[in-house]
Amino acid sequence: MLKVTESINSERRIELILEGRIVGDCISYLEKICFLYLDKDASEIFLDFTGVRYVEPRGVEMLKKLSGLKFNIVNCPIFIAELLNQ
Repeated sequence: MLKVTESINSERRIELILEGRIVGDCISYLEKICFLYLDKDASEIFLDFTGVRYVEPRGVEMLKKLSGLKFNIVNCPIFIAELLNQ
């Protein structure tokens, strides 16, 4: 299960706080949410990974695609950061 909480620090900076595991149906759920935010006029979109415990390989690939857009992954556990950097 994945919980996503929105935190808007200013009109143009959005932070999505993620908690749980990015697996199975949660991958397409997170991707859908992220693309909804791309349509907004945000200059920066942050994905806060403080509460993320695991990302399956399909989720890693999806996150790599997002990081090439307006998304910045922050507070990422070291083992997940290593997967994203491979």
